[in-house]
Amino acid sequence: GEVKDGLPTTLRGGGSVRPKGLPVLISGDIIMPFDNDLVFAFGAEYSELKPLHFRLGWNSFGSNYRADGSSIGLAGSSVGLGIDYKSVQFSYAFAPAADLGESHRITVTGSL
Repeated sequence: GEVKDGLPTTLRGGGSVRPKGLPVLISGDIIMPFDNDLVFAFGAEYSELKPLHFRLGWNSFGSNYRADGSSIGLAGSSVGLGIDYKSVQFSYAFAPAADLGESHRITVTGSL
């Protein structure tokens, strides 16, 4: 007979805070895939040097892997940079991804 897999379902919740007197936005997420372990993600963005935004992040899903077999375990971490230009933001992020090598993400976001 035919076997059908269900659609992947994930619940996600999060929030962010900009501590008074600090030029940093701190965020956190809890991600609950119905077919996997709970994942925690944290990040920070420093945006005092407009139009630049510097970002750091970490998630527990990626931390289960070790980048390049090292014991330091940079997998799960990420670093990024964003640049605002008029109503468009260009972003770049780098994250080690263990056996998959390195992940480079480029995003362009705009508003009307």
